[in-house]
Amino acid sequence: MVDAGTCAGCSKFPKPKIVDDFSQNNDNEPRPVGLAVIHGVLGLGLLLVGYFFPVHWHLQHPAVVKQAALRDADSAGQVPFDESVLDFTERVISYGSKNGEVNHFAHPARLSLIAAKQIHGEDEKKAEIQALWEKLPPPAATVTDYLLTSAGREAYRRALGASPSDEVLSILNVWGERPQDTKIDKKNRQLLQNHYPSILLTAWLHHNHKLGHMGKDVVQLCQKGNAWEALHKFFNAMTALADRLDGYQLARLTDVMPDMDTFEKLSQISMVQTLLPPFHSIGNNADLLNEGKGEHVITPDELKKFYPPLARYFDHINTTNKVQGIKEITLEEWVQFGRMPLEITDFPLTYTAVTWPGEPEATRQVVDYLMKHGRRGDADLKRAMRHGHGALLHLVQSEERISPRGSEDALSAMATFSLNHPRWAGFVRLLLMVLGGALLLRLFTLLNPVTLASPADVALFRWRRRATAFLMLTVLVILGEPILFQPAASSEYEVAVKVPIAANPKDNPNKDNTMLGATESSDTAANITMIVLFTIAQVIVYMTCLRRMREIRDGSQTPQQKLKLLENEDNLFDLGLYIGIAGTALGLGLIMLDLFTKPYAAYVSNILGIACVAVVKIHHLRNTRQELLLEAGENK
Repeated sequence: MVDAGTCAGCSKFPKPKIVDDFSQNNDNEPRPVGLAVIHGVLGLGLLLVGYFFPVHWHLQHPAVVKQAALRDADSAGQVPFDESVLDFTERVISYGSKNGEVNHFAHPARLSLIAAKQIHGEDEKKAEIQALWEKLPPPAATVTDYLLTSAGREAYRRALGASPSDEVLSILNVWGERPQDTKIDKKNRQLLQNHYPSILLTAWLHHNHKLGHMGKDVVQLCQKGNAWEALHKFFNAMTALADRLDGYQLARLTDVMPDMDTFEKLSQISMVQTLLPPFHSIGNNADLLNEGKGEHVITPDELKKFYPPLARYFDHINTTNKVQGIKEITLEEWVQFGRMPLEITDFPLTYTAVTWPGEPEATRQVVDYLMKHGRRGDADLKRAMRHGHGALLHLVQSEERISPRGSEDALSAMATFSLNHPRWAGFVRLLLMVLGGALLLRLFTLLNPVTLASPADVALFRWRRRATAFLMLTVLVILGEPILFQPAASSEYEVAVKVPIAANPKDNPNKDNTMLGATESSDTAANITMIVLFTIAQVIVYMTCLRRMREIRDGSQTPQQKLKLLENEDNLFDLGLYIGIAGTALGLGLIMLDLFTKPYAAYVSNILGIACVAVVKIHHLRNTRQELLLEAGENK
């Protein structure tokens, strides 16, 4: 509440009433205390509703993801949105059991059942999981293990028949010379010949119409005669997945592939998910390596301490020394073991998420989601799959992560509104928070009226109050958006695996040989947010300094006294520089805490502080002092 004071020309400014005692109000006027309480309760209520409204900027609220699984199917025959992973597994097993023949579908169902166990834990759904587990046949050998035997290769060749189709022949003879094509140089011929098991596998899959939508592209590349790099990349991807899956699991996977690029990305994901940790990162191997003494081995206790899930496979890894009764894993045994068992990786979840929708487009969305978000995307897929098929589809279609804030049990009406109208929900949330914050600020204005000495200060005070309100509301909105407080990092799946798991560590013993550290990317949004906040702070400081100079200049003191008062306010006029230095320190501190990767905001904050102090002192303070000095000279 503003009092224009008593001064010349004050008739232009209406003089508001100042309430010093809340008990001395007219009956016809609303009681300030009651009005303040109304503002406070209403503002706090709107602010809380807005804060907990189930929608977040560039993130999926947990309640919205859960609600996506409760929708009705769009068309008859579509997979129900509320189908669980266990229901899907049972459906796959039942489908393969219809004809009374060998249930080949039970092999893909094994991975889905492992995924269900990972989603629900050891105790939850234990009876249902055990009942389905008993329906599964023993695990089959991987495709690679089967193709490495002469009997396996012969079985695949027999399956192609005596007269394969021209497309199958073009795949089998991919390294052969064709009159219409360019000749294959010796290097490319050798590369393709090394891929013969994968080439035979690809031909078998295409013969059985199990290459999905990418089959046509594979055939065209094989017939083209000069697409060696693309073929080499594709057959590498086929080899990687064949190393991890049996024939039926692989056929189910390739059948839903939309294109070769998605298949190659999925292969990259599988390699990262099943990669063994560096051998010399376990136990005291790194210390022994640096000291140049001792044989590098892993004991059972060391494996249990550093990688507990892998400890139960100790005897499977320790194949050489076990014969001699030595319980130590050597580097050679580690390399021979090759990769993490699928049961203790996220790959069963990925496999289930890819095959569950049964549509190539959904498969692409799942793979692209994981390539974008990396390991954090694995956790979000797992959380969505817990709710059902619809939640999985909604999450990957949104391409956004699940918000770390918010409850899954929010009001279903609000969650449904956010699910169906996300933009309107975001607007409603912002409006509620702004209105709630404005009412709370009005509460403090009612409880703490302000008296101004000069009418010239009224406009400046109003603008300063508006700037303060805008800053506080901006902070409230920012605090309500979790994405602004998450460090941005690149996806682990974007990093190529270019070296063996247990490469020679002597080249650089302190470096992770897997080359899988996720590189922090530019966190532009967080930097921009900090820059905006510090800019607003500097504007408030600037306006405060101008107001104080005006108060001193328009006061009733002598010019000499005013000059002394200006000197006394020197620290106030340097406040912008202090805030700039504090912003720099804060930015560098956040970098040390790994919340930022690039200190743009820290540098800009310092620059803003220097600019603010320069304008205040050089332009305004210097001119004000000059005016007062002239006045002092005239008075003499």
